Amino acid sequence: MLVMKVLILGDGAVGKTSLRHRYMGRGFKATYLMTVGADFVVKELTHQDGTAVTLQIWDIAGQGMFESLRSTFYQGAVGALMVYDVTRPNTLENVPKWIGEIRKHHQIENFPIILIGNKIDLRESISGCISTFQGEKLTKTLESEFYHEKWRIPFIETSAKTGEKVEDAFVNLSRASIEFYKQTKEI
Repeated sequence: MLVMKVLILGDGAVGKTSLRHRYMGRGFKATYLMTVGADFVVKELTHQDGTAVTLQIWDIAGQGMFESLRSTFYQGAVGALMVYDVTRPNTLENVPKWIGEIRKHHQIENFPIILIGNKIDLRESISGCISTFQGEKLTKTLESEFYHEKWRIPFIETSAKTGEKVEDAFVNLSRASIEFYKQTKEI
């Protein structure tokens, strides 16, 4: 069984903890306390091809005051969910900063990242939300800027509240992380 450390990154209050709780089967709460530093859980899963994986899922604090602490949490990671809140455009604008932070701590070009637009259940009730097109457009820009089009960044929209596509996000991250893990072990 592979044991892999994966990260959930993004600005504060984008729903990282809610996504993690939903994936772990703990449901949804409308309010959470701010993550201080990092928090992690472990989940075992088996992919359709029979590959068994233990994911160490690290929920990393997004507030600026924790930036100096985050570098230690990147060590040993083999993939990340990069989360923004579709109701707050500034969280999408900050995604390149987050990817730059990942690249600072992981010099390997093909470090797997999945871009997540979270809180899609709120699109109907809040005006000025980030569209699916805007998320897809940023994905293409990030691939070109950070990966020189050698590596694809999957894009998924989720709702931690309803559970929509949360499982897909983690399963896709697990698959991409397995490939990354195998490549780095061959080097």
